[in-house]
Amino acid sequence: MVTWRPGGEMCPVCRGEGRGSISYPAAICRDCETRLVDWDGRPVDIANTSLIGTGIQVANGEEVVDGDTPIFVDGIACWAREARFGGVVVQPVAGWLSPPFPVATESQRKTLAEFEYDGRAVLDFLIAASPWGSIDQAIASLSVFAHPDVVAATGHRAIFRTVRGRMADRGSIIDGVMVDDNASPAAAFEWSTGLKRGTTRDLTCCHLYASSSDPDAYTDLRNIFYAPSFIAKLTDSQAGSLPVMHALHALRYRAFALHGYCGPGSTARPLKPEHYDSLEWADPVGADATASGLEAKLRARLADKPKDRITKSVAHCGWVFSGGQPDRLVVYSGRL
Repeated sequence: MVTWRPGGEMCPVCRGEGRGSISYPAAICRDCETRLVDWDGRPVDIANTSLIGTGIQVANGEEVVDGDTPIFVDGIACWAREARFGGVVVQPVAGWLSPPFPVATESQRKTLAEFEYDGRAVLDFLIAASPWGSIDQAIASLSVFAHPDVVAATGHRAIFRTVRGRMADRGSIIDGVMVDDNASPAAAFEWSTGLKRGTTRDLTCCHLYASSSDPDAYTDLRNIFYAPSFIAKLTDSQAGSLPVMHALHALRYRAFALHGYCGPGSTARPLKPEHYDSLEWADPVGADATASGLEAKLRARLADKPKDRITKSVAHCGWVFSGGQPDRLVVYSGRL
């Protein structure tokens, strides 16, 4: 999270010594200023446009950057502005939009056309003006992972023997695996961790790695996280390799940091984003779980849903608590 102190004693980026300015308490330190880059990662130069220290220009070596376009340090969006008595001051966007600094006037409110009809640019702009300050910090704060305790209780294995398939095939069993939709990974996560999505809105069950056809990964808690739907959209990718700036890198490294997870069948450590260590992550859910306690809890859930597809998969295909063999203790009374 982007935070600062009223007297400017702390740099909001590196948490080192700040500028000590009461007028600009969120001003970043000089060292952080030297690391500012534009959208494409190119270093920027900031200077006044007059000899008396007025006016301001931000350039990336090739062109002048628009004053309302954020510049970045460690993934945190900032604006450079002319200081009240001359010179330049750089603060996170959230700092400029916090009292006593005024929010944009009606004439300054951007339209979609001014963002060149780029929806992602709009989201980046809004997040930059929030306390999170960057997309990666918003993802870190708003994403929910399973706790190592509950992952250990599953033996670090997928809970159900399911894969994702066509709607027409859902419920079918092929080679000992049931075809399903997103219900089984969602149930695996929610039942195991205690997350109650039924009392919430606009949350999405997401996968870190494309695994919809892999029963050993599709309901593996290490491969699943929850996030608000608008964040989940940024993390969706079926690509085998990702661009360096893709949001999934931070999430995949979070799973590695929590569980040592490198993806289905992989031992290659995921890419660690350059500013990962500065991110503040939400606490994982499902602490203090034990294998026996988790099994009892999940069996109770299955007993309450005798006609559910997930119950069918356990009874006929098996699950983590039956060694992957059909579980004769689970009763399914729905359609075969």
